[in-house]
Amino acid sequence: MITARGHKIDFSRPDQLVMDFEDFRIHTSNTCRYNGALDWKLVRHLWLTGELLRMNYVDNKEYMSNYKDVDPAELKAGFSDPLIALGYAHDLHEIYVGDMVSGLKKHCSEYCSVENIWETEILTRLGLHKTSVSLKDLVKWADYRALYIEMESLGHPAAPLIQSKAGGTMTEKETAIFKICKQKHISSLWTGIERHLKATAKGLDHEIQLSPTSPTEIINI
Repeated sequence: MITARGHKIDFSRPDQLVMDFEDFRIHTSNTCRYNGALDWKLVRHLWLTGELLRMNYVDNKEYMSNYKDVDPAELKAGFSDPLIALGYAHDLHEIYVGDMVSGLKKHCSEYCSVENIWETEILTRLGLHKTSVSLKDLVKWADYRALYIEMESLGHPAAPLIQSKAGGTMTEKETAIFKICKQKHISSLWTGIERHLKATAKGLDHEIQLSPTSPTEIINI
């Protein structure tokens, strides 16, 4: 595989990846979710997931009740930015390895292994790999909630099938944030995501590693 910016990808060597934010922008802006069933780009899903976490992660008691093992003190002690960053970044690895539909994925264990390795590589480069399991569970919840909101709002026929598992019907706040997500220009969504990822890395005193081979391509934000 060659990325939009011309970087060659060796799927057996994620450590040799030249991680390029411009590749992230181009690929997430053009990658369509739901196997093409809906006109909904990956960047919109990433932004929606992050914003659901921003809106819900502390104050919504109903939301937090799903994860009683999460220590609210951990969230209040500076983990809000990494949590939102995880929401923004949780599917960035898909620009390299793609996204396989769930029904097929369970038959492809080798693909799942590759996917997990690349997801870990991206999160490590962004400084998000040390985030606690409980916070990652919150991201999984928000990811699934975003899935339902997207499907319901865009008229996917499978939306009613996952409504209960996803937490029930959409709230007014969720309807409003989806509307913002749909109306915002894709470039504006990515700009916000990129700024947050870089600011979070700086707050964690982490260098975002763009290239494993050249010290001049490792930047301290």
